[in-house]
Amino acid sequence: MTAAEKPFTPEPATMAAARTALTRALQDVDDSKAQPRLRAWRNRLTLEGAGLQLRLGPDMRWHPYEREDSEWWPCAAADPDPVAALAAAWEKRRESAGS
Repeated sequence: MTAAEKPFTPEPATMAAARTALTRALQDVDDSKAQPRLRAWRNRLTLEGAGLQLRLGPDMRWHPYEREDSEWWPCAAADPDPVAALAAAWEKRRESAGS
């Protein structure tokens, strides 16, 4: 079990900063009104409807996960920047879809 799989309650300011950065990045990528909703729970930010989740590990890096069936699986490298971690997950998904 990786450290990012264990839920914990991080500093609220850390989660708020990540949520703000991700919201801005999502708006920059797609300015339609159908933005994925970010749901926060403890150290996790889930993009509802997208099947992607970022988990803040005790190492203060964001670990991207992808939902397959009813399970969450690590899908890309962790990064201290939540936007970079999300971009890595999307890039990995795009590569998988292209193969």
